Amino acid sequence: MPCRPSDLVRMVLVSMLMCIISRSQGANVLATFKSRTQGFALQYPRSWYPQIVSDLFSIVNFPPSSAIRGEGLAEHGAGIHVLSSSQAIRDPQKVLRNLDELVAIVTLHQKIVGKRTLDLRDGDRTLRVLETKSTCCNPTQESIDWYFQIDGHMFVATLYYWEGEPKLDSLRKTLKNIVLSLKVVPRSG
Repeated sequence: MPCRPSDLVRMVLVSMLMCIISRSQGANVLATFKSRTQGFALQYPRSWYPQIVSDLFSIVNFPPSSAIRGEGLAEHGAGIHVLSSSQAIRDPQKVLRNLDELVAIVTLHQKIVGKRTLDLRDGDRTLRVLETKSTCCNPTQESIDWYFQIDGHMFVATLYYWEGEPKLDSLRKTLKNIVLSLKVVPRSG
């Protein structure tokens, strides 16, 4: 039976719709990172590029080859890293009693331009974070650091980006989703 023009148009429209749906779902596909030595796991968007070295979690939202030499970021690029307190302070002798001590050590040489407490919500769960905002370098890069505790373990999650980033709200949402996905797991290394 020959194909009518209206059938052909319908098939093209259905194909286009399926393509649009699959692309929008692709942006929500997650990958999992598990720190063997620090005992935590988290999920991050598969569309970001992992830069994982020595069990340190770090991702960027641009192909690493497009980074501006000496800056670590591409134009309009951003990155996120999540560290346990021991990775952040790098002093095995130092025992931290609370998040304020972690913040004081990590921010010692930073130019802090803002500090506040936030509650991140995910359903019934609320996670309290201490947020610092700092600036660095010329041209200006900014970073937002979130300090938090899960099951007695302290962490710092950092979002870094160029000053004036137009998609900052979306980047903050990505940071929030990563932090809320973090779980403490048994160490295996």
